[in-house]
Amino acid sequence: MRENAQAKARRLLCEGRVVIDLARGRYIRAYVRGDSGTFYEIVHDKGTWSYPCPSSRCSHVLAVQLVTAPVRVERVP
Repeated sequence: MRENAQAKARRLLCEGRVVIDLARGRYIRAYVRGDSGTFYEIVHDKGTWSYPCPSSRCSHVLAVQLVTAPVRVERVP
């Protein structure tokens, strides 16, 4: 039986394949090593996730989302 995107995301995370390179406010850059050994760059910027996968339910993005929460940065005058 083929695993769904959510199950694969949890497996990728448990196997230590997710590296959060930068997390600053609403900007996140991470790398996820897929099953083929390829590293995928996942970026969250200004409310949008960008990633190289054509799937709308990308397990690589879901894995990053399991451990991150983009926050709004309040600037003090």
